[in-house]
Amino acid sequence: MNRTLLCLALLTAFTACKKQGETDQPGDDAADSGGAVKGEPEAPTVPQEPDPAAIAESRAKVIVGDNPAAIAALEPILGDLKEREQLRASGLTAAWLAIALSHDVAENAREPAEHALAMAERTGDAEVKVAAKIAIGAYNLGTEHFPEAAAAFEEAYKLDGQGPNAALALTYYGETKISMAFDGDDKISNPGELTTAAGSFDKAKKLAAGQPGNEVIAGRATVGLAAVSRYKNDNGKACDLIKEALGIYESASAAAYLSEGAQALKDAANCK
Repeated sequence: MNRTLLCLALLTAFTACKKQGETDQPGDDAADSGGAVKGEPEAPTVPQEPDPAAIAESRAKVIVGDNPAAIAALEPILGDLKEREQLRASGLTAAWLAIALSHDVAENAREPAEHALAMAERTGDAEVKVAAKIAIGAYNLGTEHFPEAAAAFEEAYKLDGQGPNAALALTYYGETKISMAFDGDDKISNPGELTTAAGSFDKAKKLAAGQPGNEVIAGRATVGLAAVSRYKNDNGKACDLIKEALGIYESASAAAYLSEGAQALKDAANCK
């Protein structure tokens, strides 16, 4: 089983599964996750309105894998929120838009991800900080800047290790670590990364299972654990995990491609 099959099984953007140099805009630099937010938050100069309902609705779409719907809802409102200097709202909108875009053409995620980081620094808002780190990580993962992606997801988790987006950060981190286990010839050269990935998936699964609305994240983490087992030639364990993940996806109405990816992993493991 190689990285191509992994990319079918996991929610990772397909661009993250291309060979080095095949991104749509070759030479794109990694985006800096910014480290710790610096300085004091700024006081807004205009009244700040409540978050548009589209933000929470689109986050829910991203979680279940319906990225096109999230993009369609968020792209039209981002420009207006920026223009009216709605700092938190534009930061969250940009972050979830970037995460959704990273599963399409990952290069298009950079600008909204960097705007989200800027709003995290300006507002000091905890939710914006986490979402922005995940957004930058998703962009870096999609453009194959794996160390930078891993660092961003780790930072996101450390900001709020029990929060609603912590399991997503952990799952992305595990997916990134699996990618880092491979060399340029699509062979496993860093098997220790698989162990790290499994630990992250296990944490994500347990956390997401206790958070209503994050069931699909638990499913993704379960598929990640199955992929690690498959790479370690434990097909029996992989098959049990895939069966569990498919059940989660069905009950949580996950996007069809997630189940299709898990099914591809099931076929590779020769599950009955």
